[in-house]
Amino acid sequence: RRFLASLRESEERFRQITENIREVFWLADAVSRELLYVSPGFDLIWGRSRDQLRTSPGLWLDAVHADDRHKVEQAVSNQHIAAARDLQYRVVRPDGSVRWVHDRAFPVRDASGRVYRVAGVAEDITGQRQAESKIRGLNRVYAMLSGINNAIARLTDRQQLYEEACRIAVEHGGFGIAWIGQVNAERMEIAPVAAAGLGADSMLRHTAVSLQPGVTSEANVAPRAFRERRP
Repeated sequence: RRFLASLRESEERFRQITENIREVFWLADAVSRELLYVSPGFDLIWGRSRDQLRTSPGLWLDAVHADDRHKVEQAVSNQHIAAARDLQYRVVRPDGSVRWVHDRAFPVRDASGRVYRVAGVAEDITGQRQAESKIRGLNRVYAMLSGINNAIARLTDRQQLYEEACRIAVEHGGFGIAWIGQVNAERMEIAPVAAAGLGADSMLRHTAVSLQPGVTSEANVAPRAFRERRP
């Protein structure tokens, strides 16, 4: 009776932990790969219920972003190997939003030393990934601005400066394309005079962009920036 009471108390502590944290605890059979347990955090991160997962065991993998699914499938197929794994991948929720997941797995051995289960924990690291991406973007912008400032200090030819600024924006700023246009106030249009990156030649051959309201699409940011006087 004391043993059963101790077991129930241990199970209750485990339940209190797993049901009140945002991480996903999971346990799988190392041979059959059957999911034996998944904590309630699954509902929060995957945006799907554990009831759905019970009826469709492959649901969690189907939700993995198409670009990341192959590496996750490979990791799952090797989960019987006696080694820990550490993965980061994206999950697409039913509403279309994307969450980054950090999924770690560890082999569990029986009394004979054989790996018979795999235990894991998955956590939502979307905020962390977004912060890292923002920092990388800011670093690229600072590198670009520093390079352009140096170009301004050493170049005297205006056209050469325009071309160098576009090149720096692409190579150091990480932008796909950069272009500079001159405004013709009489004709109310912007004519591209320098460009670098994807489609640069096409941009320079392109007809000038009209600044007249309603002539160009609202998606065209150059006329909007000119009319609203803001970046």
